[in-house]
Amino acid sequence: MTTILIIGIFEALFLGILVLTKRQKAVPDYFLAVLLFVMGFTIVASYIEQYNIVNNYPYPFFIHVSPPLIFLHGPLLWFYIKSFTTVKFKFKPHYLLHFAPFLLAFILMWVSTYSMPAENRIAEMQSENFKANPIYPVMVNGIALFTQGYFIWGLLLISRYRKKIRNYYSKVENIDLSWLKFILVAAIIAYAINSLLFLGDYFLNLLNFQVLQLSTFIVGSLFILTMGFYGLRQTNVFYSVNQPGINVEKQAHADNQQPLQTKDEAFVHQLLEYMNIEKPYLKPDLTLKELSHQLNVSPDYFSGILNRNLHMRFFDFVNQFRVEAFKDACQDKAKQNFSIIAIAYDCGFNSKATFNRVFKNMTGYTPGAYQKKAQ
Repeated sequence: MTTILIIGIFEALFLGILVLTKRQKAVPDYFLAVLLFVMGFTIVASYIEQYNIVNNYPYPFFIHVSPPLIFLHGPLLWFYIKSFTTVKFKFKPHYLLHFAPFLLAFILMWVSTYSMPAENRIAEMQSENFKANPIYPVMVNGIALFTQGYFIWGLLLISRYRKKIRNYYSKVENIDLSWLKFILVAAIIAYAINSLLFLGDYFLNLLNFQVLQLSTFIVGSLFILTMGFYGLRQTNVFYSVNQPGINVEKQAHADNQQPLQTKDEAFVHQLLEYMNIEKPYLKPDLTLKELSHQLNVSPDYFSGILNRNLHMRFFDFVNQFRVEAFKDACQDKAKQNFSIIAIAYDCGFNSKATFNRVFKNMTGYTPGAYQKKAQ
């Protein structure tokens, strides 16, 4: 089973290096790389502990080195998700408080274990008497609650992010972090089971500590592999939002002389006319910035109009035109032999699941039911 730990170590280092060397790196990439390296070093410490057990403890310094390091995993994961899901993310001094539990865990381990002579640490490990130390259940419960807490916090950040990106994009299938949501949910379940095993062992002495530790880091190795693989492929969707683009409208001085309401009404009329005549919604990956550029206004102003005057997000605004285009196509006799998905693709959609969901939400009908009704 230690082979899995070795694989986990190399995959963490390899994926971390790949993340750091990829083109167009953004802030989340650096946090992901640090997370992978720290998790890799944690598994290194665990592997050496397993090596110690088999080989009569040649490296007593590494006894129980890994537990405090686990308190770094949650904050680093949080920083990765936070920087990824926040427009213009900036590190704030109070964010350092996320690392306070790691320092506290290190101090507790120093007092209970690290300050002991090597022969005492070895004897305690061989007999598993460390379980009688009151700090042991504190660490076990602390790791369980702390890790699960950050996983859940990460899910909340992703949930807010999935709503936010609909203000910028008309297609969200590949940028909604579904992969990370799945990983976090799976991790919550896996780590919950693992934590229950540790607690069961503490109260009932069910399993050998070596087995429990190995199971924990095997799960960690799988977590590293999936995080690194998908994180390496994921681009920062707010990268273009953060870049300088069409920040001001042409003839801004003249525009500012108009009453705000008149200016907004004129733009709404221009916008709707442009959508109906030029049909930019037929481009599947149309973005707020791109359409703003076509309309010669700033993304901020355009977004404000959608929220304030039309009471909808960019995603919903664009897709309502695609839905209307589909409804018109269903009544076109020339397209009666076309499949539903072919018509949907012609109207700007490029995902069957998204099309079905959006159409049902906006019309109350499934696409198939509407097509039959229209014909």
